[in-house]
Amino acid sequence: MFKWIKLGIVVLIFLLATNQALAATSLTVSLNVGDTVLTLSGYIIPNVQVTIMENEAVVGTTTSDGQGYFTKSLYYADEGIRQISLYAVDSQGTTTPAVSYSISTSKGSETTLSNIALPPTIYLSVSNVTQGDRVSIYGYTTPVATVSIFITGTETSTYMVSTNSDGYYSYDLDTNSLTAGSYTIAAKVSTSQGGQSENSQSLGLIVGSTSSSSNSSSNSQSSTTTSTSTNPTISNANTSNSNQISPTQPCLADFLVVFDANHNCQIDPDELYNLIKSWVTDWRLFLSGITGNIQNCDIDSDGICNLRDFSVLLYHIKQ
Repeated sequence: MFKWIKLGIVVLIFLLATNQALAATSLTVSLNVGDTVLTLSGYIIPNVQVTIMENEAVVGTTTSDGQGYFTKSLYYADEGIRQISLYAVDSQGTTTPAVSYSISTSKGSETTLSNIALPPTIYLSVSNVTQGDRVSIYGYTTPVATVSIFITGTETSTYMVSTNSDGYYSYDLDTNSLTAGSYTIAAKVSTSQGGQSENSQSLGLIVGSTSSSSNSSSNSQSSTTTSTSTNPTISNANTSNSNQISPTQPCLADFLVVFDANHNCQIDPDELYNLIKSWVTDWRLFLSGITGNIQNCDIDSDGICNLRDFSVLLYHIKQ
């Protein structure tokens, strides 16, 4: 009998020394055996999976509750600096931008990072409109929170909306308030717990002028009328009009327009950083198996992010 008791004690000590046993024991027991613990908590869309990465490798997942709250503890054998990033995927398959932290953990103690606010997801009902059309801006984030929507052209306008109990928000934009041109639209959330997120992904909106549409129609009719006319003044005027470039004609590839913040038809050095950062972020998500939101990475639209896409991106920048 004594031999079996000794064997049982040995087996118990072995189990306590493994990660499986540590995960099954209470927090108090885990700390007593010398674990280093990093606990992350915050808010996001209700009932979605939150993925946690360290050094570009997935180290854990958790699911937010009905109020959007999530928490996850990571266990380490040693202390150190942890490069942690988190993201979530909404019900439409769109990934939130990842948020990253550099966190120092101490051996044998718990480090807590709380009140994390992950960025919203964002959608546009249409991306190319004529002045006077309405555009629905919507997305998903923390429930019962305030979303700031930023519409940036030559200046930035901010609109505030509230989310419902499901984390859904929307804003009906009247484009009569905008001049013709290209705009970028992004959002961030302020939670009722005092957290504030980084910006969402930026989306591009092109607003065309109603006058250019009417001028185009007028020019078409005028050219028909003057085709039999010998009046050179009218003919020259029509020729001049036909060669004019519409103010809304894109001067960059569609996937570059959103990064041209100053609308000078080129990617400047200060804009290049955000462009490459966006491509690399989507590329990393693709490598992790997240393919629901890689339009900034999959330049040739073949469903894959690779160096061919990056070379196409650089080619267009050079142009």
